[in-house]
Amino acid sequence: GICHRDLIQEVKYAVIRVTNEAVAIKVLDKDKITQKNMGNQIKKEISIMKMINHKQVVSVKDVFATGTKIFIVLELVEGGELFD
Repeated sequence: GICHRDLIQEVKYAVIRVTNEAVAIKVLDKDKITQKNMGNQIKKEISIMKMINHKQVVSVKDVFATGTKIFIVLELVEGGELFD
């Protein structure tokens, strides 16, 4: 799913100008998603993530895409890597 390292091209730090809120932007490669036939699974996972509102779950702020990439804007959580 979305946590699979091979689908994530990179994670960027950004600041939302209007609110001055720091966020993480996870960049997914559409070609890799297509190659692994995971398009429907990614759509479902993003949909579920948008519905979850819990203090122990990273919240999804926004999702947008270009022709080659999907950008998932997430609440910024500092303090290390999930996979460390």
